[in-house]
Amino acid sequence: TLQLIPVSDFNGFSNVYITIEDDSIQQTLRVPVEVSATPDAPRLLKPLVLSTNEDQPLTVLISDIESHYLDPDKFDLVKFVDLIDNDSLSKDESSSVSIDINNATGEIMLTPPQNFHGSKQLELSVKSESGNHSFLLSFNIDAVDDQPVGNPLPIAISSIDSIPDDIELSNTNVFKLYDQDGPEFNTSTDGIRIIIAPY
Repeated sequence: TLQLIPVSDFNGFSNVYITIEDDSIQQTLRVPVEVSATPDAPRLLKPLVLSTNEDQPLTVLISDIESHYLDPDKFDLVKFVDLIDNDSLSKDESSSVSIDINNATGEIMLTPPQNFHGSKQLELSVKSESGNHSFLLSFNIDAVDDQPVGNPLPIAISSIDSIPDDIELSNTNVFKLYDQDGPEFNTSTDGIRIIIAPY
């Protein structure tokens, strides 16, 4: 059995020369070979980076996504089909990236989950001469410093009393506070504003 393997991405005509021998007689035969063209998958022209800050939606143009891929058979750009959240950690809507595709305006709005920072995996579907193809994209969400949150405890001050010049703050005293970005509330770096009104 003779197996002919063309070089990668080659199509067209070529010749294969085969030498046969019978006893002392040799003969070389020229065998024409035609390699038929088949549609190739789209190729990435340049890196596609999607990134935003925590709790900050990102708007991208469909045309910008398409410009990153090339149909090698027609030397033309691909056509956008769909974009979904393919992250295996996304089990419900609260932990998934919200993707709003507006074909009328040619825009896609990506909204990360609330208070999430890290990376989400998206699946991009495009169409070319060879059919539909899927690519995995990373959507990077950078962390931002959140304001401390907590439940204020009332400070009882009568209308005839003077307002204290200094109030000590701690996690167990006047305010119950915690820093969303760290394990403890730091009064020197996580500043808050206190309003005291006599009753």
